[in-house]
Formats: sequence, C-alpha cells, structure tokens
Amino acid sequence: SISKPILGVTAAATRVASGDFSAEAPVTTEDEIGVLARSFNTMTAELRRLYGDLQSQVDATSRTAAALRESKDLLQGILDNSEALVAVTGPDGRFLLANRRFEEALGLPAGTAEGREPADVLPDGAREAFLEAVARAAQEGTVVQREFALTLATEEGEPRHYLAAVFPVGQEDGAPRGVGLLAADVTERHRAEEDRRGRELLSARDL
Repeated sequence: SISKPILGVTAAATRVASGDFSAEAPVTTEDEIGVLARSFNTMTAELRRLYGDLQSQVDATSRTAAALRESKDLLQGILDNSEALVAVTGPDGRFLLANRRFEEALGLPAGTAEGREPADVLPDGAREAFLEAVARAAQEGTVVQREFALTLATEEGEPRHYLAAVFPVGQEDGAPRGVGLLAADVTERHRAEEDRRGRELLSARDL
C-alpha cells in the first residue's frame, strides 16, 4: 500500500525523463504521496504546455528560415543573370553577397566571395577605389560614384572600365547594415571618348 503509489510516481518520472511528457502519476491516496503525485502531474502538464510552445516556435523559425533561404536563392538567381557587377558588404567589411559576374571578373569560383574581405580579392587600383568609396558611403550615408579599371580574370589584354555606384544598405541605429556595389561596364564608352579626344588632338595639330 505504501510502495505501490511511490512506484507509480517513479514510473511516470522515468517516462518523462525519456521524453514522454504525456505520462501522469496515478493518484491513489490523499496523503503526502498523493500530494506528490498531483504536484508531479501539474509539473508534467506545464512541461507539455512549454514543449508545445517551444515546438511551435521551432516550426515557425524553421518556416521563416526556409522562406529566407528561398528568397536569397531567388535574389541570387536574379543577380546572377545581370551583366553588371553586384556585391554587398556587411558591417565588418566582408562580402555578404556577390553575383556570378562579379566572381567571374575576379577569377573566384562561384559562391566563394561570401565571407571574404575585399582586400583579399580585389586587384590593385580597384581595391583602393572600392574601399575608399565604401568608407565614404558608410560614413556619409550617400551614394558614391567611382570609375575604375579591372583586368578580368577570364580575359587577357587591356583592362575593362567600370562605372560603380556604391551605396549604404539598410539602417540600424543610424548606421548602415552594409554597403552595396553596382558596377556597369563602360569600356566601349571609354574607348569612344579616347578616340574622340585623339581625333580632336590631331585636328588641333593640323591647325
């Protein structure tokens, strides 16, 4: 009569310890053991409620994470089909995002720019222009335009010229969450301007 109620509570506690929160201790007496059994059942009921809330939060977090991955994949797919060079750096200066054209231009395998520092992947000239523009865009919260030359890793010969817009992305406590880069290839325009200047110089000499 004494050991049986205790064994019932013990068996229920063992089930709860193994993860079965539906376990309840049998309440067969009104003495201290009965009070213990009721307290135990109150505790397991609260555990079931907390576990249910936690599971709901985990499910919601999983759905949110899946939606974020899907959104990022969609954004990456859109950017990868752009001929412009596109990249975003985070507050620590490392790349958060880069499109395929940007990585190809620098000779990086697809998907490897993320997490790297610009100083590690950008060549001389472009590196200095980029870092200076990023610092100014972040400090002043404005769009900064820079033109730079870049010899593509996939091509040989003369460098190509790009006109880049560097701009702050998002705001948190008055500071940008990152800095974006959008650079268009203006090589043909640059060549046309050089040809025009060359013809004007020849004309001036003829005079």
